[in-house]
Amino acid sequence: MNRQQIKQMIFDYMYGHDMNSVDEKDQIQFEDYFEEWWEDYFKSLIELYEEDYVHCIDGKPTEGLDIIHHYTSVIAMVNEECFKGNLGSGHGEEWVRMTDLPKEIQEKYLNYLKEEEKSNE
Repeated sequence: MNRQQIKQMIFDYMYGHDMNSVDEKDQIQFEDYFEEWWEDYFKSLIELYEEDYVHCIDGKPTEGLDIIHHYTSVIAMVNEECFKGNLGSGHGEEWVRMTDLPKEIQEKYLNYLKEEEKSNE
């Protein structure tokens, strides 16, 4: 969903589907509300959380910057691999918290997320 679709969805939820039935004052008030909400929403998205992990080998992420795993999915993957008898390569393979990555790798993820934000506007 892009910014305009989210805006329309919130407007529909707040005022119904007929924009013509909402007076100009309410439309302006909604515009102000949405702009403030949108800014706060994206500030909250452009953070790295300790609940999120990336798969690494020798301390370097093995997947693209767009792949971030919530800890619950890591648990599920590890359990599945253990059940199959696959416990990893044993060559520096690990799951690393986003907040425990080296600062330069954290910056790469943050820059990627910021670019994604811009492309969704």
